[in-house]
Amino acid sequence: TLTTGNGNITYTQTGANNDLLLGTVSADLVDDIVTIVTAGAIDASAANATAEIAAATINLTTTAEGIGQGANGAVDINAVTILNANSTGTAISIDDIVGNLPIGLVTAGTDGAAVTLTSVGAITDADGADVAADDILAGVLTLTAVTGIGSGEELEIDATTLNATNNAITGVFVANHIDITDS
Repeated sequence: TLTTGNGNITYTQTGANNDLLLGTVSADLVDDIVTIVTAGAIDASAANATAEIAAATINLTTTAEGIGQGANGAVDINAVTILNANSTGTAISIDDIVGNLPIGLVTAGTDGAAVTLTSVGAITDADGADVAADDILAGVLTLTAVTGIGSGEELEIDATTLNATNNAITGVFVANHIDITDS
């Protein structure tokens, strides 16, 4: 457990195949940043309805394995301002269990690994601008939200397959930079 009332948290774990099982990492939700870098997987230590990571900005990077692929399922978060996640070619599963999921850059690398993102609110484009750069790079991209997907500003994606479920009438707004299979 790592907690700060006001201050950034940076955690770096080195050594191949050293998986990180997250308990609770929490920082101020206004402007604090949690950055986690590992050479192994980033996984939830328990299957519960509690955010393993809470901060304004969350940056997750694994150089060898996936994010949220362990026995306890997706990594549960509360990202208020932006989520960045990079798995270097392995799958990513992240659930924002508190509000909207603001996407900065989520990439499963160029190998086309699966990315699954879920929000109890909306899945939004955190940069709020129509830019040439992608927000999400994945092979199979699965997006599930309650109140909208890219509805304020479309999500720029690079995916071969898109599975999108939105429980609101606001729709799904994405711009894909390659041919896509919609399912």
